[in-house]
Amino acid sequence: MQCQNNGVKMKLKKIKRPFQKYDLVEVIWDDAAGLRDGWKATNELPDPYIALSVGFLLQAGPEHIIIAQDVDAEGSHNGRTQIPRGMVKDIKILRKKDGEKKAKLVTKTKELVEKAIQEVQEVD
Repeated sequence: MQCQNNGVKMKLKKIKRPFQKYDLVEVIWDDAAGLRDGWKATNELPDPYIALSVGFLLQAGPEHIIIAQDVDAEGSHNGRTQIPRGMVKDIKILRKKDGEKKAKLVTKTKELVEKAIQEVQEVD
């Protein structure tokens, strides 16, 4: 795989995509705290501040949804955003989470690798 940076071609090492435990979603929502520009005259109404967020859907509860910007193969996450349900205008799934069959395969592969490492260490 190649990438171009400022006209310079760089060859990137191909790596395997980590297991995806959560759906990747796009959320359009009304950010009540997003109004800007300070003081307004009485005849100037502020425009609503509609936000677009993309992240991994960690939780879809009755009061809030929570998305994360980063996740790893085990499901740990970083950079979370909590959005009140009443403010959500639309949610679209961009990529479904990986299925259970793949999860079992990843777990089995991890177990086999750990066992192989242990056997190699025992030989030394």
